[in-house]
Amino acid sequence: MIFFYRNRYCFCTLGLIWLVSTSLFAQHPSLKNYTVDNGLSSSEVYMTLQDDEGYIWVATTNGVCRFDGYTFEVFTTKDGLTDNVIYELFKDPKGRIWFVSSQLTLSYWQNNKIHTYKYNELIKKQYNIIINIENRNFYVDKYDNIYFSISKNGVYRIDSKGQVFKFKNINKDLSHTYLMQIDKAHYVTYYYKGLPDTIYYDWGNAVLNFKPKKFEETSYFNKYLLLTSDSKLLFSFGKRIFQIFGKEVNAFEEPDYIISLNEDKSKNTWVGLRENGALCFKYGDLSKKPFLHILKGYPVSDIFSDKEGGLWFSTLTNGLYYTPSLDVLTLNKDDGLLEDKITQISLVDTSKIAIFFRSQSYNLLGKTIEVVKENIPEGEYLRTVIKTTGREWLVTNKSLFLKRNGEWRTVYNCFKDETNIISGIFNICNICENRKKEVLILERIYIYIIKNNKIKTLHANYKGIRFYKYLYDGESKFYFASNQGAGYLIKDGSYFYGDNNPELNIDSLYLYGDDYPELKTRMNDILFNPVDSGLWMASKEHGIYLLKNNVVYNIDVEDGLASNQVYHLTLQKNKLWASTQNGISRIVLKPNSESIEGIYNITTKHGLASNNVSMTLIKGDTLYAATDKGLSFFSTDINISDHIGKVKITEIKINEKDTAINNFYELPYNTSTITLTYKYLSYLNAGKHVYQYRLAGLSDDWQTTTNTEIRFTTLPPGDYSFEVRVIFENKTTSLSSDTIHFTITPPFWLTWRFLLSSVVFVIAIGFGVYKYRIKSIVKQNELKYKLFEYQRKALSSQMNPHFIFNSLNSIQLFILKNDPVTSNKYLSKFALLMRNILNNSEYEFISLESEIQTLITYIELEQLRFGRKFDFKIKIDKSLDICEIRIPSMLIQPFAENAIWHGLMNKESEDELGILEIEIAPYDKFIKCIITDNGVGREKASQIKARSNKTQQSLGAKITEQRLLLLNKVYKDKLSIVFTDLFDENKKAIGTKVELYIPIII
Repeated sequence: MIFFYRNRYCFCTLGLIWLVSTSLFAQHPSLKNYTVDNGLSSSEVYMTLQDDEGYIWVATTNGVCRFDGYTFEVFTTKDGLTDNVIYELFKDPKGRIWFVSSQLTLSYWQNNKIHTYKYNELIKKQYNIIINIENRNFYVDKYDNIYFSISKNGVYRIDSKGQVFKFKNINKDLSHTYLMQIDKAHYVTYYYKGLPDTIYYDWGNAVLNFKPKKFEETSYFNKYLLLTSDSKLLFSFGKRIFQIFGKEVNAFEEPDYIISLNEDKSKNTWVGLRENGALCFKYGDLSKKPFLHILKGYPVSDIFSDKEGGLWFSTLTNGLYYTPSLDVLTLNKDDGLLEDKITQISLVDTSKIAIFFRSQSYNLLGKTIEVVKENIPEGEYLRTVIKTTGREWLVTNKSLFLKRNGEWRTVYNCFKDETNIISGIFNICNICENRKKEVLILERIYIYIIKNNKIKTLHANYKGIRFYKYLYDGESKFYFASNQGAGYLIKDGSYFYGDNNPELNIDSLYLYGDDYPELKTRMNDILFNPVDSGLWMASKEHGIYLLKNNVVYNIDVEDGLASNQVYHLTLQKNKLWASTQNGISRIVLKPNSESIEGIYNITTKHGLASNNVSMTLIKGDTLYAATDKGLSFFSTDINISDHIGKVKITEIKINEKDTAINNFYELPYNTSTITLTYKYLSYLNAGKHVYQYRLAGLSDDWQTTTNTEIRFTTLPPGDYSFEVRVIFENKTTSLSSDTIHFTITPPFWLTWRFLLSSVVFVIAIGFGVYKYRIKSIVKQNELKYKLFEYQRKALSSQMNPHFIFNSLNSIQLFILKNDPVTSNKYLSKFALLMRNILNNSEYEFISLESEIQTLITYIELEQLRFGRKFDFKIKIDKSLDICEIRIPSMLIQPFAENAIWHGLMNKESEDELGILEIEIAPYDKFIKCIITDNGVGREKASQIKARSNKTQQSLGAKITEQRLLLLNKVYKDKLSIVFTDLFDENKKAIGTKVELYIPIII
């Protein structure tokens, strides 16, 4: 059980050790002060309140502030307040926060905005308001009825429609009426006239009264009321509190004028004093001395208990104070200790706990003050006091003292020092006894033994080991923690002592690190558990080690330990307490197991004076912690597992613009940035929370950060869920998290409608292309077939029976004329022509050279047949590679045939020699073939043909023209023919010129 006392004594005499009772000291919870330097709008604070979301609201003389644990957000008349001086705050059943000004002009907070009460003018016009705001005389019910009292006027109600109702006084002579509280259908008021020799109070339907035995005259603002959770009515006049329960009335007087009455969640009653802080009466028992007296010298106008059990103290001169709980209390210099930094604490006996500073110590549980030692040498400071059987030892950083006959004497004055070693004893870690009750003095480097009133060196260290802690198991082993790890002396020191063997040798030490490499690190403390023979070790860098059944186990920050730098260990049944540089870890052990049930960390957020804890000790069910800012103490059953705060997303910016907070957003694909701000609305560790967040849809992995803002840029289209939570010191996470969902819509060309339409369109286009391609292939095949037909016809035209018959007749004529040379020559050319024609007909394209050879053979054959009535010339441009250039077969010959038969052979004058000229030359990407004759021309040839009534027609040129048209359609080439009639100066036809343009194919 924790004991608390009120009185305080301060002893600052340098060089003394004081043994002092805790009843002589005050204690206090850890308090954090928020002032204008932290963002508070004023140092004059009247009231504090928490809304349903978890924000803390603060009423000041310069507006109201909303606090989220990180920053104070200030609201003034510019933001909608009716007045900057706000005396009272009230949360109604709908969760609205009402702001009551000094002139009873009302406004309230709803939906993230301040609204003005619509009937303020009604209140202002009808009533002469002299409001006593400290009475907390304002109330709003669930029907939007507001209640208030006006000094010397009465209690009023205004409903939601603006109708005013005044409560009747029980006696018209009672001029002062105050509203206390509306509870269901009941209201509580009290009445008095002038100096209240009789006080009436209306409680439901019962009107009661009492007469105070003594009443000092006081101003109206010193009257306050409180209806407690156990239905007791408290109200104060000046320095007195009247407690009413039914017809029973008790009066209590306090040391200063009362300016506030409050009750916290633990049912403690708080009394705020005008100039002397706040008094806490445990469980509302005003008959006993205050449990706590804090903030002495400050006027405390309000005490508020938040959802986490934290307490907020409003002061009229120094802002706002906060403590996370009353579970952890502290003694420090402000309470009368010599200084804040405590070097060590120790349990002197069952009734004494000593606190050590550099020059003093205090005993916490004694009832007398005792001077332990005077005149400590200059430059020395106290370390500890140790008791062995019948002896009491005092240790400084340089000396060792033994108490004899009530006086402290140095050790070298008490024992025979044959080796002159006592003068060098310092850095003593421990003093203990072995089984033979021999005293061992354990120092950083040496071990000394006192036997037979003599002191000698028991162990000289040759391994460079420096000892930090010794532990004697009561049997045969001395365990130690050192700079090279943990170990033990192999045998009891008494076994090694003797005149012939005064010192231990190197082999007398065993280091666990020799067999367990992970234990070869500096150990600050060592602890042996006799229940399961487990050896616990506190390391400097790697947390806690447990050696049990030849197996090493490790507990570090990854398991939830407060820090890997552990100074000290304390064992309490199934609880292991670890003192670290980052608070205290309570490790709950599973019985008969190496595993743990859980790790719970106690830090400044729970009320520790400092997180830098050098050591702890347990007396009864109270744990005492030595810190560099005082001595903190609390019950070993302290509840530290509840985390009732919640994470809240407080701001969202889309493309750097503030956006209303919704559960879901649908955003376009070109959204460049999404910025989310979040806060954990808990004040236990305000402003120092660690968060985890993830963006499902992008990654399911949780990311850890201390930032309260996260930004996402250019997210791809998709569905996302942003989730944020808090991670605590023991690696557990908050039960609640905040989540926002949003969808990044794809551009229209990536929507399913567009994609489906595109697929349908592509299929349609593909089908159309397919149909067109099939139709084109069919048509092309038809064209190729027609081309083939015209090619066959061209072949037929060149090998028609008439031509063959005429050629054979010509050969027969040469034979009859007995001209074997000419007939042989003609026959050879005819055979060559037939072979070339047949060969060329096998190919769609032939070389220009083959075409020219066939053309020459044909012309020469016709020249022989017609008795050389014409001559011909073929001119080929030298730049043409006639072997490589390819043209459609049987293309030029039909035009040469047409020139011979219809132009040259129709000439009337036999004396004039017919001339056929063929010129082949390149022309851009074409071959230009010009066929010129000096015949009768096309018009005369048509007339001759008409007069002769010949049915034979030269189809070669027509067939070729049609072939050219088909070739253009099939191969997309621009083959063309130009016919030109040639005339002389007298417009007489002198021949025909045909220009044939053939694409070059290589």
